[in-house]
Amino acid sequence: MNEKVKTLIESKKQKLHEEKTKQKQKHLIDLGLVDSTKRKRFYVDVPIEGALYDEVEKRYYINKPKPLDVTDDEYEEICKYFPPNESYTNQEVELTTVENTLNTLAYVVLWIGIIGGVIGLFTLTTVEDRYIEEFSPEGLIISLAIILFGVINFAVFKLFVEIAVNIRKKHS
Repeated sequence: MNEKVKTLIESKKQKLHEEKTKQKQKHLIDLGLVDSTKRKRFYVDVPIEGALYDEVEKRYYINKPKPLDVTDDEYEEICKYFPPNESYTNQEVELTTVENTLNTLAYVVLWIGIIGGVIGLFTLTTVEDRYIEEFSPEGLIISLAIILFGVINFAVFKLFVEIAVNIRKKHS
């Protein structure tokens, strides 16, 4: 057999084996068959709920449980009763570029709203009338509205990301 053909076939076999192993591990984790003493670290681009900060890598990460070590025969038996193509509620989907952009934009809008609101609290809540500074309730309302606007937009963007992820989960 030609060496290039042999190399191509071997690389494809390796890739298929890796995919099969990943699916097997994900299936076992989805079923709750995890080794509580072992964890695997996954780095995330955006801090999410439960994420920890790695001082060495300067990135956020989450610890995910590792699946139990099962033989191929045991896994076949598990698949008889719990087929891997069933959808599970805790199934994770990698975010697409658009979803990552929306996610990042959500945090940007949130921080701009908070910072703008705080600046507004310091600048819009006091009004100079001749030589006296007075409290301005209108300035307070505007500042709180800016903060609320940022929080609401953050929630809407995050909702869009969740809807997109859930739709892809349902159709995969």
